[in-house]
Amino acid sequence: MIVFVIGGSGSGKSEFAESICMKLPAEEKRYIATMQVFDEESRARVEKHRKARRGKGFETIEQATHLEEVRLPEKCTALLECMSNLVANEVFAPEGRGMSCGEILYNWRPRRKIW
Repeated sequence: MIVFVIGGSGSGKSEFAESICMKLPAEEKRYIATMQVFDEESRARVEKHRKARRGKGFETIEQATHLEEVRLPEKCTALLECMSNLVANEVFAPEGRGMSCGEILYNWRPRRKIW
């Protein structure tokens, strides 16, 4: 199942998405964080999100670009925070793919870890 949460900046999307994840019967939870920290404002925003999910059982994966490198365990619930950051990073960051990222992101499917 995929749940796509949209809304304006500061509208409570993350809190809402986390509450959905908490209700799902998952053995493990992953929080895929895509925000790159450039200044004090972004640093504060990241810290706010870390505090909000503390104690909820999420393991954080920092992945600003190249989402296909993320490997998820079976029966895992994953929260991708945030798609617009990921796309901006892919298009504009030096390590991103530039304008060719569209097809890769469109076709992305979670990869599972092989134990």
